Amino acid sequence: MNQEDNGPLPVPQPSAESTIEPALSAGMSTAMQWGATLGPEKLEIAFKDLEPQLKRDHQALMARIEMQRSAAERADAAAAEVATREAQDKQHRRKHIQHMSGFVGGAVIAISVLAGGVYATKDTR
Repeated sequence: MNQEDNGPLPVPQPSAESTIEPALSAGMSTAMQWGATLGPEKLEIAFKDLEPQLKRDHQALMARIEMQRSAAERADAAAAEVATREAQDKQHRRKHIQHMSGFVGGAVIAISVLAGGVYATKDTR
């Protein structure tokens, strides 16, 4: 490469008519501008030089997507655990109310029988 090739590469400008996916469209417009500026041989060299960076970017994107997915799974698991815990609490409360109703009913009956026995013995004396 000579001195005139060491200049900065053109910055891609997004086209208004692009109906393709934005990242693909930006890549195509960059490739077309670089191809016009550099020529096919130098463009191939430039793309080979870009490939490691593109792979790193892709790996970083995949890692970010994986982290988002695992965070969503953890949030779903936490929500399911909360729902299960709330259902168990509700069931526990119902059982407690049932047991306390039985206890109070039994206590009322026992006190009534005791009061009846005291009242009956009071009359016989």
